Amino acid sequence: MKIFKLQEDPSYRFYNLDAYNVQKYLSSYPYLQDNKNYAICPYCGNPVAILYVANKEHTDASIYARHVTNDVAGFPRINKQKLDHCLLSYNLVPFVPATSPIESISLKSVNIPNLRKAFNSVTGISFSNYTTGEILKNHHNALAFRNVDSYNFYFSLLIDAKRFNLSNRYVWANQIKKAINTKSRYFKLIGDKVVPKQKGIGDLRLEIKEYDFKDGYLPSITFEIYEQINETSSSPLISFKRYCFMYDGLVGEPASTNEYF
Repeated sequence: MKIFKLQEDPSYRFYNLDAYNVQKYLSSYPYLQDNKNYAICPYCGNPVAILYVANKEHTDASIYARHVTNDVAGFPRINKQKLDHCLLSYNLVPFVPATSPIESISLKSVNIPNLRKAFNSVTGISFSNYTTGEILKNHHNALAFRNVDSYNFYFSLLIDAKRFNLSNRYVWANQIKKAINTKSRYFKLIGDKVVPKQKGIGDLRLEIKEYDFKDGYLPSITFEIYEQINETSSSPLISFKRYCFMYDGLVGEPASTNEYF
C-alpha cells in the first residue's frame, strides 16, 4: 500500500507514503524499532511495515507498506478478521460487478440504523431509516460487487444508487450548509432542512460524479451537489471526495431491522 496512518489519528486521517512523511511521522518509537519503520493500515487498523524495493535508492516510488504477520510491540494486536477483509491487501479493483462476492450478505441481517449512520457520515446528509431501507431494497445487487463484505457494503450501495434528491432533507456537514447558503439560487436552509425558495421549481441533488480506485490507495467517491431546474443542471454548488473505510456493526442486531423486508 502507498498510504499509512498513526495510532493517534482519527479514522479519516491518513498520509501518503513518501520519504518526507516517513521521516516526519515514523522516526520515533513505536514507529521506529530496530531500524525498521512501522505504521497503521488506514483501512483495517492493523500494523504495517514500511518496506523499500530492493537495490534501489529510498525514493518515494520505491517505498511501500505491507501488513505484518506477527504482533509488533507498541501496536494493537493483529485483528485477523479485519485483516482478512482488508481492501489494501487486494490487487483487484473493488466495487464493480462480480460473479463471486467474498461473502453473502442477507438483507434481513443488515442493521438499518447503523447503515443509515454510515450513509450520513459519508455524504454529510441525513438519511432516515425508511430511506436507508429503500436504498438497500432497490440496490441490493450491489451486495454482490467485487470485494464487498460486511464492513464496506455501504460504499457499494452508494455507488449503485448514484444520486439523491436533497429537497426536504436535513444537512449536517458544515461545508454543504455553506455551499447551499451562499451559492444556491433556488434552495435555502431552514434550520438544517433543505427547502425550495419557491414551490415546484426543481430539485437539489447529490450525485456521485466519480468512483476511483488505485492500487495501494483507498477507494473514493467524488460527490457533487447541483440544482436541476426544468431538465437543466446548474454548475456544482460543491464538489467533495470521500474515502471508503471499514464500518463496524453493519450486520446483526437490532433484530427489529427485519421489519424492513
